[in-house]
Amino acid sequence: MPDKQFEYCTVCRLNHNRGKGHKFSAKHQQRLESHLSKALSKIRDISFFLSNPALLRHSDRASNSFWCSFCDTTICELDSTFVCSNTIRHLASSSHLDAIKKFWFENGASAEKRHLFVVQSEELAKWEDACKALSTASASMEPSHGAVNRMAVFVVTQLRKEAWLILAVALAVHPCILKIMGRPSHK
Repeated sequence: MPDKQFEYCTVCRLNHNRGKGHKFSAKHQQRLESHLSKALSKIRDISFFLSNPALLRHSDRASNSFWCSFCDTTICELDSTFVCSNTIRHLASSSHLDAIKKFWFENGASAEKRHLFVVQSEELAKWEDACKALSTASASMEPSHGAVNRMAVFVVTQLRKEAWLILAVALAVHPCILKIMGRPSHK
């Protein structure tokens, strides 16, 4: 009887020759639960922005990415206008759903949990509508550059002893003040 071929288990991160029986072992099931709970935690963080869309600041775009362990891919937000928009669209895609189904089949995960790792098309449609409304509202509320410049001049003149307190208040009003004013001097 020839030896079984070795297979790589992405959940356990090891090669084994136990065939399909490996996915039913106690250690694999423990690691699978750990893997799924970590992935679900990340997806729940993202689902916050699904129900509360927010504009993504240009300075934060490079640092926002999501690793989808089911699809074995990184989703970057470099061209995104809203926080997690590429990730939300990825989680709603048919390719992600296919990858989820394949992962569930290969690893013996509980079928009742599968829907937690996918964004439904109805949720995506609601999110897109909310994003359109938010972009329309933010365009009408955008301050002119003159107003931002006057605010920056005011903040710079006030920066001496209470520099960070005033800077924090100004940033809460409008985040582009930091770019206009540069770093405050410490005297």
